[in-house]
Amino acid sequence: MSVCGMGVDVVSVSRVRRLLSNHPKRFPRRILHAAEFDDYVRSPDKSAFLARRFAAKEAVAKALGSGLAAGAYACRIRVAHNRRRAPWARVPVELLPSSDCRLWLSISDERDYSIAYALCERPD
Repeated sequence: MSVCGMGVDVVSVSRVRRLLSNHPKRFPRRILHAAEFDDYVRSPDKSAFLARRFAAKEAVAKALGSGLAAGAYACRIRVAHNRRRAPWARVPVELLPSSDCRLWLSISDERDYSIAYALCERPD
């Protein structure tokens, strides 16, 4: 396997809290994939949830080499967790550098910040 991209992002939970209070419906819809809304609704701290997801999506977009502005819109990237609680990301195939790429994702947070690291790799 060879690395074809990596990305990292840090998000302030207080900044997300302000955005959410100013745009309580629009902001989540711009960030979340349709399949993520149930988790968002059940989340006890919606600002922290959105901060984690936004950091993850930004890191994934950077790993893809496009950033969120170049078609890898946050709502097109789905972030979830497997049975062991490990995060994963799924993106439309047209955003991948090649169809055989694999994404790795790590998310961590504390009270004030969320950070995510993404790695994109493809077979040699």
